[in-house]
Amino acid sequence: MRGKKLVFTCAIVLLLAVYSSPALAVSASVKTQFDYIFTLDALRNIRIFIENFGTDQQKTKYEEIKKLFNDASESYYAQDFSASHQKYFGLKERLAELLENIADSYLKRTQEILDSTSKNSFDVIIKYGKNSGLRKYLTMPYDPLEGVKAIKEDEYHFFYDKEIIETYLRTGYKRLQVARNIYNDPDLKIIKDKKNRTSANMDFIIESYWKTISICRVSKQYGIEIHKILKVNMVGDILRKYNLSSGALSPIFDDRIPEDFKIDANDNIRLIHSIEKERLTKKTK
Repeated sequence: MRGKKLVFTCAIVLLLAVYSSPALAVSASVKTQFDYIFTLDALRNIRIFIENFGTDQQKTKYEEIKKLFNDASESYYAQDFSASHQKYFGLKERLAELLENIADSYLKRTQEILDSTSKNSFDVIIKYGKNSGLRKYLTMPYDPLEGVKAIKEDEYHFFYDKEIIETYLRTGYKRLQVARNIYNDPDLKIIKDKKNRTSANMDFIIESYWKTISICRVSKQYGIEIHKILKVNMVGDILRKYNLSSGALSPIFDDRIPEDFKIDANDNIRLIHSIEKERLTKKTK
């Protein structure tokens, strides 16, 4: 995954260089080859979102963009580089519009997932802290006949997991803010508002929205991991319920994750939620 991301990033850097540097005389064929690779990768990645979250309008726009890609790529294959370069530019404009809409939906969804964990997380952070009054009961002798349990057995892990929960909550919200900053970057707005944008400008816009989406996925995962920690005692029951080993506990089977957010957990690791639901159906028959 890191290697693929590095290759993609290097391609973007080189692409920006060849478009923007007057000292480099780059042939139309090289520019078009970059356009082909860039837009193909974008369409492949967008497909995951469309399959998992796409509205009817977004699905329609995606199909229209695919047709533009087919047309531009046919010209590219035919080595009509001047025509294909112009077609790819129009394609990128449509891609940027769709990605802006997708990035906005990821920001809202990320906020929702993190907020869904915050109350329980802060309750744990406050209740199971060093000076909260409960920790002392861990070392006090307990009489099973006349004693009073101050702590439920399934809550002991919070004394140790509260720091992880706090870290995940802090990091999740921090990443969300980073994603917002990229989405609302003043430089991005300046480029978007330019009357005569270049192909390199379009690449910058698209890449900015991809960064927003990628960071949101990471941020959402922190929220999902908090849900899993809060219900860690359910793991044994879940494995028995689905007859699974711990290594096979993928999001669709992990009932610690709220049902509404399983789609996000699948999307974060590039899985198609509808296919995963079919796996669940077969497993439970």
